[in-house]
Amino acid sequence: MTILIAFEERLVRNLASNSLISNASPHQYGLTDFTRSLADPLQHSVIRYLYDVNIPVFEAMPAYIAEEGYKNPMGRSVNRTAFTKAKELEGSFFDWLRHNPGPEKDFGMCMKVNTCGCVEGKRLLMYSIMYRAIPARMTHGMRSIL
Repeated sequence: MTILIAFEERLVRNLASNSLISNASPHQYGLTDFTRSLADPLQHSVIRYLYDVNIPVFEAMPAYIAEEGYKNPMGRSVNRTAFTKAKELEGSFFDWLRHNPGPEKDFGMCMKVNTCGCVEGKRLLMYSIMYRAIPARMTHGMRSIL
């Protein structure tokens, strides 16, 4: 029993050190604005959008850039993007959204995060992109510049 309590205490202290919970005083913990915001449906949309759209695009980006000859694709078709490569589809991002109501709703909610001043939503979006969602092989060296 003592080992379990010690483990739980270490786990909770780790969460507090990463600002996922607050540590008001010894052995007294609470929610932060960030962890409280995780129960917000807006955040659920952001997380789903990251996994459904952003991560596949990030993973397809190196191959897409190589195919473009490492040049700016300005003036090219909107149907030839890292997104269309990632999803292996014809048409544009908005064509795809039109036929995928779940991601379309999540996209709308992400736009709301960017326009409504939802600071915690923006933090979650950036935290997920930079430190959690992108595979480690793609962020090599990025953390040192942030």
